[in-house]
Amino acid sequence: MIKTRQKKQLPTLRQRLEFQARERLSVPPQRLVITCDDAALDQQIIPLLFEDASLVARLPAARIPTEDSQVHRDFWEGLQFAVAEYELQHIVIMGHSQCSYFPTILQQQMERLAWDEDFDFQFNLAEQTRQVQDQLIRTQNHTIHQLELLQDAIQVNGWDRRGFQHVGRHAWYFLHESQWLLQLDTTSQQFLPLNQTGV
Repeated sequence: MIKTRQKKQLPTLRQRLEFQARERLSVPPQRLVITCDDAALDQQIIPLLFEDASLVARLPAARIPTEDSQVHRDFWEGLQFAVAEYELQHIVIMGHSQCSYFPTILQQQMERLAWDEDFDFQFNLAEQTRQVQDQLIRTQNHTIHQLELLQDAIQVNGWDRRGFQHVGRHAWYFLHESQWLLQLDTTSQQFLPLNQTGV
């Protein structure tokens, strides 16, 4: 008889958040930060979020699941659990610069250069500066859009009247280049240093 190897079941978001609250935080959590699963964040910002009493949910490009699927159900079940169980004060969508899900043309060229020795690599400082600025705009707009999707889903499902009514919802943006953490100012729709906006 041939034995088939069973696929290991990954922990649900609820289980991951319960583990974080139990093992990573020294005080009750104050907020849930939904951010990217890009490895670039692992050493720079994720440990600081745990130190600041934040639970962390990581998704590809911090993209809010909108289509009905197991990922969608797992995410929203985990979110509702965290808000009810820990009486969270804030939910944050956090994007970041240099996101691998939004590569610049130069980054794509450098990746190709790593395996193709014959590739004609062209570097232009002015063009690279333009690409970085374009990437910042795209990733910041993406972060704002994910916050809008979160707000819409909470309202459509009536959760803003059932447990979410006192939970602030915000967009943050982490700049790898300067190590700054920015927050969206909803009046100007600009990302400003966090200490200027609160939370």
